[in-house]
Amino acid sequence: MSSEMRLHFEEHGWVKLEGLLNQDQIDAYKTTLDRIEPGIWKIGNSPIHTRIDHLILRDDSFIEFIKIPRVLETYNEIAGIAATLKNSWAFIKPPAAFRHDAEALQKYKEDMSYKKGGHRGSAPKWAMYADEDNPGMHHFPYLNFFVYLTDVGPGDGGTFAMDKSHKVHGDYERVSKFCEPIEATCNAGDAFLFTESLLHAGPQIVSENTRYSMTFSFIPPFYCNMREYETPEWYYRFIKNDDLRGVLGEWRGKLDQQYRGPY
Repeated sequence: MSSEMRLHFEEHGWVKLEGLLNQDQIDAYKTTLDRIEPGIWKIGNSPIHTRIDHLILRDDSFIEFIKIPRVLETYNEIAGIAATLKNSWAFIKPPAAFRHDAEALQKYKEDMSYKKGGHRGSAPKWAMYADEDNPGMHHFPYLNFFVYLTDVGPGDGGTFAMDKSHKVHGDYERVSKFCEPIEATCNAGDAFLFTESLLHAGPQIVSENTRYSMTFSFIPPFYCNMREYETPEWYYRFIKNDDLRGVLGEWRGKLDQQYRGPY
């Protein structure tokens, strides 16, 4: 990661990683998600979309994402600590049903109620600590790699976020007094990397494009994970690489691993 990208993350709470996946990888992941999708419960009302949790348990190809050197190297640089996988999931999200209703579309654009429903999994005060080697900089240990498998432009449902909100306490009403909204625009294969303390949400798709995406979320070994998201021991027990087993969960709760380098 360049110094400019690192500084951008420090100031804004997010950065775009361009070209993280090549076209062959993009096509393979989309094909795999299409194969898995029929067996998954649909969620939501309008639109009804598919969320596929525990990607690494669904197909071996998803564990290959973790092996991309740039992924854990970037985590290690921003977090300042070794990574463990919190969860991996994907969305197949179709366009909103109301997109051709001019009145409903205008109301949606004026209201943008999803902004008020923005969420974050950690308050800013718990989500950063000083980088002792770089005065004025911080480490952010709870990171999401939101990887787009389709191009996302305006109206395509790119991640909504309140820019710089990773350092502002409070709900949307308070944060909106200090921070401006952004909507991620990325090419397929890019990742929108952000700290979980950044207030964010998922807007509706008002174009004609179905969005494919997958997310890999990482936390330090000493963080407690949600039980339903933990990688089961039976899965990683027989993996030969010690570091990969650690990332998948063997390091969980082991403070002696906290400064170990990434896989």
